[in-house]
Amino acid sequence: MDLSVSYVEGTMLESSKHSKTDVYSTGRGTRHDPLRVHSVNTTVQEFWLKKLDGTEHKISLHNKEVQAREGHRLVMLLGENDDKEGYVGYVNFDTERSILFDNTGIARSFASSGWPYILCLLLAFILTVLAGLREGFLIAVLALMLGIIFATFIRNIHGFFIKLTLNRLAKEAARSAFQDSAFVTGKGASVDTGSISDAMGSTS
Repeated sequence: MDLSVSYVEGTMLESSKHSKTDVYSTGRGTRHDPLRVHSVNTTVQEFWLKKLDGTEHKISLHNKEVQAREGHRLVMLLGENDDKEGYVGYVNFDTERSILFDNTGIARSFASSGWPYILCLLLAFILTVLAGLREGFLIAVLALMLGIIFATFIRNIHGFFIKLTLNRLAKEAARSAFQDSAFVTGKGASVDTGSISDAMGSTS
């Protein structure tokens, strides 16, 4: 899996923040398996970034926050693999802060398309079919559940190492932004880089 972190630079325009709630149920509604209702709250921040070429780019963040207001000069750090992408941190030249997000979620998302997770799911399916043919339906269901649990465990381990790599690449991209960003080189609005630290802070 090829991982990379690039950056998108521009000026923040209007920004909004809201919460959304997803409701789902578990259980069959029987005496031994009663119906349970669960909810998951997600905080969404949406804003427009006016890039240096004049085009505007919409950014949506889930359970992450860019601490900036309209007019602030930002460098958004974008993590990518072969088929997915997501923002892993940012640099705000006006508040003189560089922030690394908690990238556990995006790392696990990347791991979900990796061969360790896919291979474990394939093996779980094969074992389920074999168990069903030899031992019956209940054993097949048990084999499937155990296989999914094991595959999820492997995905989370893989995701942990992906997160470490993303964080390292994000710090390198932030250091590059401090040196090569148009806000520094003069192609964008000027900024005093002497007062900005290149140490990435973190936020949950």
